[in-house]
Amino acid sequence: MLREGRVATILGVMKTVPEVVALLREQIKLGIEHEFDTDPVGNIRLRQLLLMEDCLNAIGFPTHEEHKGKVSLAPYIFQEANYSDISWTSQEAELGHLSAYFELDYIVQNQGHERGEAGAEEFKQYVEDSFKWIDRAQASAANSA
Repeated sequence: MLREGRVATILGVMKTVPEVVALLREQIKLGIEHEFDTDPVGNIRLRQLLLMEDCLNAIGFPTHEEHKGKVSLAPYIFQEANYSDISWTSQEAELGHLSAYFELDYIVQNQGHERGEAGAEEFKQYVEDSFKWIDRAQASAANSA
């Protein structure tokens, strides 16, 4: 039986906008409690979580490419994943200390669906889009410098 506020999907139960906002707020709270806001990388990640929350509150899950690119966490977590030997481009990978960030990114980018419920093609598209957002963020940073 579905709990109130959830929407059934073919593969399982997807997250609603209010549920994802609550998860984002939980991560923001944890980040502030652990003083991530005092470190440049942590501050950028907190900013992205706040941007995701603003997007969800304003328009719901992003559907336009421009919005998806602006709210993606991938550009701000992929390097740490690579340094930590986390194979984030594999759907079945253990995401370690970055699991909440990667899961939230996937959920927001894919209309409330979780990584574990994605088909192979859906996950492949997420990875390709993530690389596109990473390239855009790096180009933007290079142009700002």
